[in-house]
Amino acid sequence: MSTVSLRVIGDDKLQTGFNKFALALAPVTREAAYQALEKASKKSPGYLGGNSYIVPESGYVRTGNLGRSVQLEQEGLSSRITVQAYSRKGYEYGHLAVGDAEGGGQAANFAAIGWVLLRKAVDEQIALLTAANGPLEQAIGQEAKKAGL
Repeated sequence: MSTVSLRVIGDDKLQTGFNKFALALAPVTREAAYQALEKASKKSPGYLGGNSYIVPESGYVRTGNLGRSVQLEQEGLSSRITVQAYSRKGYEYGHLAVGDAEGGGQAANFAAIGWVLLRKAVDEQIALLTAANGPLEQAIGQEAKKAGL
């Protein structure tokens, strides 16, 4: 009976490369997700600072409350964007302007003047981020190269 032996040389380098790559995945995806939400917030509510927004003129007095109320948060690998704007009289109206988490709840007057739903802006950015050869795939590929894979 014959015996065949195989000896692999350098597999420790391969294992080290995989370990480096695995450690890089979480920070890369975390940063990419946060950047996608930042980009979405530039489209909806489209706040430019002060009282300025990227929306058609409507005759409404802009206070900047909506834009200033946008909050981006991260916990672990989860990213979240919230909008909770209040009128001078204490009425919460953020969802009326840019919709709720499911993409509903936008008031007809805000839709009529062109306010983009926040859900739509986020979905668009996630689609761009995760597209084949998109930013996330490229970032992951760069980390694989850095790890020697």
